[in-house]
Amino acid sequence: MSIKDIAKLSKWLGEFLKRFAGCFARPAGRTLLMVYVRGLRSDVQRKNAEAIALHQNVALGFDCLLDARLYLPEEWASDPARRKKVRP
Repeated sequence: MSIKDIAKLSKWLGEFLKRFAGCFARPAGRTLLMVYVRGLRSDVQRKNAEAIALHQNVALGFDCLLDARLYLPEEWASDPARRKKVRP
């Protein structure tokens, strides 16, 4: 397989993945799909989301997990004592 053939495959894969754009509500999700697939095709040794993101210098956006207001009951999230335990 030549370099040109590989380039064609890469272009074809990009076109193929565009078919799934409607599965993602936000553009960021579509972008991360491309990052993930590029990572699977890369030479990164461990093929998990974190290793792929680090290899491609992509911010994972896990900060939302630190925001207790997104997943705790409102009375807990607004309690300063509990918020102190969740956020340093």
